[in-house]
Amino acid sequence: MLIRTRIYRALNSLFGRPTRVMSESAYSRTGSIFKASTTPILSSIEHYLRGAQNVLIVGCGNGEEACWFADRVPGVAAVDVSEEAVERSRHATAAYSNVRCELIDGVRLPFDDASFNLIFMHNVCEHVIHLDESFTEYRRVLRDGGLLVNDFGPMFYSPFGAHLQDALKLPWGHLVFGLRSVVELRNEYYPGHCSAESWEEIGLNRLTESEYRKLVQRCGFRLEAHEVRVSKNVPLVRHIPIVRNLFVFGIHSVLRKPCL
Repeated sequence: MLIRTRIYRALNSLFGRPTRVMSESAYSRTGSIFKASTTPILSSIEHYLRGAQNVLIVGCGNGEEACWFADRVPGVAAVDVSEEAVERSRHATAAYSNVRCELIDGVRLPFDDASFNLIFMHNVCEHVIHLDESFTEYRRVLRDGGLLVNDFGPMFYSPFGAHLQDALKLPWGHLVFGLRSVVELRNEYYPGHCSAESWEEIGLNRLTESEYRKLVQRCGFRLEAHEVRVSKNVPLVRHIPIVRNLFVFGIHSVLRKPCL
């Protein structure tokens, strides 16, 4: 183990005891995590579903979001790059005849042009590696005037941008100690969790808020709504270039595909 990893581990332990196992029930529709993080977002966008026929969910999760949409619209498709996530979602939605779950390669979508009224992404965008290609695909499968609701975080340069906050508790530890130490420490708490030579290999694209805005514009979307979440203790930091990236925890945006 690297010396800097040992230092990272020692400092990490000062910020709380790492949790090695997360209960699956916490992610169910009645579980604490789903209620706290996902239910408020879904409730806030329900009005967008009026008249919608088909919804695409990018990132299957455990299938609970697909069930929520399936109760409200005639057709739901959910996609993921993880075969395990797709299988979990298929199991969770087995009772629904209006849901299909598909494994994808991370770029191409197995759907015709203009197939969906709405695309929903929750805590997925920070893991999308081929951003331009993927967002171009999202635009292709949306109908004219359709919406992409995108809520994601933590951002890479935020205090817990290496994810797995339940284990990696030292704020900005990944920026101070680097990729190799992050991989070693994550594998100590989650044996065999990852092996990587780049941040992209462990699914982190290092996207910043300003880069996200440029991405949206490049790929032909119109920004309908945009909320940047920063630390409540330093609200003015959102106005300071570069430094603000260290405090942007997440983004909630609604993108519209313009009508021709």
